[in-house]
Amino acid sequence: MEIAQAQKRYAILNAEKQRYIPHWKEIAELACPDRGVFDTNKPAPISINYKRFIDTTIVNAVNLFVSGLQLGIASPNREWFRPINKKNKENKVTDESIWLNDFKTNAETLFATTNTYLAIKNILEDAVYFGTGCAIAVEDPEELLRFEIL
Repeated sequence: MEIAQAQKRYAILNAEKQRYIPHWKEIAELACPDRGVFDTNKPAPISINYKRFIDTTIVNAVNLFVSGLQLGIASPNREWFRPINKKNKENKVTDESIWLNDFKTNAETLFATTNTYLAIKNILEDAVYFGTGCAIAVEDPEELLRFEIL
């Protein structure tokens, strides 16, 4: 993609986004004033965001919905993450399958001891409130892995 094409595409997407910002601001004001960055690169201080009472009906409905989503997608209580070797159709125990099982165990431990499940919950909440959710994984010297919600 050429730079001019990318700039044109960005302008189109930015114009499309501008239509939704008033709705996103209203949702944030009614249900989640500590979420959302709309006009600047930094969220407003929390004291500025809490201008109205929060509608707990919305918050409770979103919490219930997100709980169900997370339970179905990535519950820490059931196996949702399983690396496999597609070439090993007979499920024979090989050095590779032992390594994959060890990796799975270590990854599950990492997920349980970091903010992975909280990040998944926050991404799902943002997706319900605003139609999109995003996080990045960053290295952490103490936890090895940490997610930051964008």
